Amino acid sequence: MTKIDAREIRGLLQRDLTKLLHTLFPRYSITSPVFAPLNPTRMDKTPGSFVIWTAGAAAGGFNEYSPKGPPASGDVVDLIAYVHGRPGDRAFAFAWARNFLGIKAMSQEQLKAIKSTARAHVTQVTQAQSEALAERRKKALALWQRSLPIAGSVAETYLASRRIPYVLIKNREEDLRYIPRLEHWKSTKWDKTVTPWRKITAGPELPVMIAAMRNLAGDITAVHCTFLRSDGMGKADVSEAKLIRGDAKGSAIRLTKGESGLSLEEARAEYESHGVVHAFMPFEGIENALTYAMEVPEPRVWACGSFDLMLALRVEDEPCFDPVIFGTDNDGTAQAEEKITDRIDEVRASGRDCSRARPPAGVKDFNDLIRGD
Repeated sequence: MTKIDAREIRGLLQRDLTKLLHTLFPRYSITSPVFAPLNPTRMDKTPGSFVIWTAGAAAGGFNEYSPKGPPASGDVVDLIAYVHGRPGDRAFAFAWARNFLGIKAMSQEQLKAIKSTARAHVTQVTQAQSEALAERRKKALALWQRSLPIAGSVAETYLASRRIPYVLIKNREEDLRYIPRLEHWKSTKWDKTVTPWRKITAGPELPVMIAAMRNLAGDITAVHCTFLRSDGMGKADVSEAKLIRGDAKGSAIRLTKGESGLSLEEARAEYESHGVVHAFMPFEGIENALTYAMEVPEPRVWACGSFDLMLALRVEDEPCFDPVIFGTDNDGTAQAEEKITDRIDEVRASGRDCSRARPPAGVKDFNDLIRGD
């Protein structure tokens, strides 16, 4: 009996995206490459914060940018669940999609034909995704190649303003650098009614502390940018002072080598030859991670850019990381607490010690602790 699997259903939904969007949003004209209707799940009065991609490998994917939230994003299947008020319920979404595509009423011959069509579309999308991923990484690497040493720069001044004397941190890596002027791309205004988009107003050009984000193989897949005031005495006054360009999932910013002074590659070789392991601490933010490393130089310390990216780092794939200690803030929600608890259990199941470190109650993070905030 011919069956249509989840990837094929997703491909068929992308193929029939215009029809799908007319079904989900019957009062709108569909635009390309993005479509921004009012969010149907809340009292949304102004379009723009709820965005659906209608072209490219991510067609059908969506993002809710409004601070009124809660934040939401996903692929075309997640979109169906979200619009129907059942966020995250992919079982419901796939059942709805099968009805929308008419799969249940199809004969075996029709199922075979549509399956062939779906496979061809999935192949095209997979290739397009690979090309898009390579292009994002290429742009990230191009930014990194523009960077300069952090010593004596506005970025070093910024860290000092956060009570982090960067030059005194032991066994530093070299993946934290500086760009004198970079456009704050989130402030750029675009005319999205044309393809390709036309730039209306450029974002401000600002000094940036830039960090390489490497995967466990050592490849730079993304860069983390902290936009700064011109005097370095704080982050720039923009909507989002910290931005990531590239493909950050599974990558992190290598900040210190720990007390061993070994690079990851050297530590890996030492483990393979002698079974030696070293403590490893992934954090969310750069400042929080550097603050901890300054006070506790023994573990290898990396920063991941966000809570979700920290949890996505495959620490269990690196046997020389033991113990693993997640450095967390104190501003997490109940859902975040559940996620970190589950992640610790997953790492423990890989056969190594795992725990978390966080500042005392009432203090947001380790950097606030040393600044007395």
